[in-house]
Amino acid sequence: MSRSNNNPLKNDADGAQRERRAHWAEQTIGMAELCEGLEPATAIDARPLKKAIENPLSRTTLGFVDQFSGEAALSLAQSGRVTATLIFGSAKNPGGGWRRGSRAQEEDVSLASTWGVQAERSTGFFDKDIGFMGPNKILAAEGFWLAQGQADWLPDPVAGLFVGVSAPNLSWAAQSNKKIDAAKTQTALAERLARALEWAASKHCESFVGGLIGCGVFGWEPAECAKSWAIALSMAQRVPAQIVFACPGRPEGRQAFSRALFSALGADPAEERSLSHGQASGSLGRKRLGQP
Repeated sequence: MSRSNNNPLKNDADGAQRERRAHWAEQTIGMAELCEGLEPATAIDARPLKKAIENPLSRTTLGFVDQFSGEAALSLAQSGRVTATLIFGSAKNPGGGWRRGSRAQEEDVSLASTWGVQAERSTGFFDKDIGFMGPNKILAAEGFWLAQGQADWLPDPVAGLFVGVSAPNLSWAAQSNKKIDAAKTQTALAERLARALEWAASKHCESFVGGLIGCGVFGWEPAECAKSWAIALSMAQRVPAQIVFACPGRPEGRQAFSRALFSALGADPAEERSLSHGQASGSLGRKRLGQP
């Protein structure tokens, strides 16, 4: 039995927090329904990756922030930049467990934006019986940020782009004794990330907020996640001008991720340093991506 189950005070605190978040979800739904013209999220097939092309943009900057995805994306959007947020998406439940008070990256974004509502209205993405590989699709929406912090509602909604990607669930596969083909899972995630980048660029996105997708309960190692990102960045036909990786409170994971990412892209890891809101560092010419 886990330690938390032996601690009634902690169980009570966790239960109270879940109740607060579930109540917050109801408020978010009400706020989202006030947004005129809110469209359901759209499922889009992730195309097989093509060979790398030369310089689709003159320059793409990569950097890191010690913040949650929603915090970084909202700050960039409020500064006037067209910003997309990568959702570490559930393959089975729209918005993850946001209505039940669960807490993870997708749930946090759902509580502060229209994402959860738009995901619930979508078709063609979620499947309760899908295997550990998840859907080879992305789920994309043009929506709004509604709050910053816990139910700290914004005076007016702030426009934002949201794109959900479900990483192959390696933990579930291991627990179920499924055979895992490392190359296949890495390519699958890369295809989905590349399509997400392309969709964001097609919407004139200036800043794309990503992160260590799959590196929580899905069981991905940061370095392996970084390799999928490197493939996606090299193969995507269009990418936003700035990509920011939100890595809150995870210095060791962030360092492992950044070392593997910059190495795979053929860049000097010394170029990478932390970013403040709206800044860009670790600048990489697109001609160099994926090249020694």
